[in-house]
Amino acid sequence: MFCALPLVLGNLLFVLQYEDTNLPIAGYYSVVGRSIVIHGTDSSRWSCADLVWDAAEMGGRLIQAQAKFTGEIVGDIVFVST
Repeated sequence: MFCALPLVLGNLLFVLQYEDTNLPIAGYYSVVGRSIVIHGTDSSRWSCADLVWDAAEMGGRLIQAQAKFTGEIVGDIVFVST
């Protein structure tokens, strides 16, 4: 699975890409429906978002889920499984 993380904090833009072969977004152990929390350096919670279905094309190859952050931290975390 491929994960792209474009996040904005103040005037800073973070764009990260990460590939995880053991984080399912479909099936029994799916992470969809769980929350993603971003913590500060002092372990305080800055922002959180729920991971929900964005698009699902099960018959084809694309399965996608997304977490949207608003507030002090703005951005999306997109999970794509091909």
